[in-house]
Amino acid sequence: MARGNVRLLAGAGALPAKELSDHQRWLASVFDAGEAHQEFLRVLTAWAASPGELPADLARRVRTSARAAGLGAAEEARVLARAVAGARGKAVPDALLDAVGALLEEHPQDDEVYAALVDLFPDSRGDAAAWLRLLQRSGAADALAAGRVTPEGGVAGRLGRYTRMYSHGRRGGGVFRQRMPEELFGLVARFAPRLRAAEVPVRLHEDRYRYPGLDADLLDVCLAEGIAVEDPGDAVRLEFWGERSRRDLKAGGRSPTARKP
Repeated sequence: MARGNVRLLAGAGALPAKELSDHQRWLASVFDAGEAHQEFLRVLTAWAASPGELPADLARRVRTSARAAGLGAAEEARVLARAVAGARGKAVPDALLDAVGALLEEHPQDDEVYAALVDLFPDSRGDAAAWLRLLQRSGAADALAAGRVTPEGGVAGRLGRYTRMYSHGRRGGGVFRQRMPEELFGLVARFAPRLRAAEVPVRLHEDRYRYPGLDADLLDVCLAEGIAVEDPGDAVRLEFWGERSRRDLKAGGRSPTARKP
């Protein structure tokens, strides 16, 4: 009965982290380590599919459970990759994303997991750079660049969705324009062959808060890689960062490839 109630709460996104800790200790006291681990995974599966956010210390919890069952880092990577991949559109703590990235760097997963990680787009108050690091370290970015993962809308659609989602950060009750992270520029360079081959200008000016703008640094790296960028027209501002710019902006000044659709 206790196990069923905890899974029910987890599936509703209503299980506090403290209750998860208590439940994990209870499982260890009642069942052998192997069964306790499997039951813990059932709770995590229900939690990942729920509206609830995964705890920041989930990697530690999974490591404790797996090691008690005599399992190693490969099991931790398998469990955590699928838990995070199932959290599409939800907030995922940066600490958890970085921990999973480090594990997957040593323990690669299959392309089905990579496809889910590519489509994660976590709810973030910032620029979701930790998610981009996860894509880089896990092998998901390599799978996307190699064409083993082909998301809806292609690579151009994923890049456009990133800028639409994260061009603004959130602070208090308002939003603010933020620079694109260095991690994004590295991914653009890695995806450049696919973006050029698609022969579809990428749309980088849209914004979910309806404050459209075109980031000058991101435009510069795209044009430096020979990636065509859709011209949003004169009504949309080109956002410069002055001394905070991450690029020298030379590519934007010499490249003719930015154009209207």
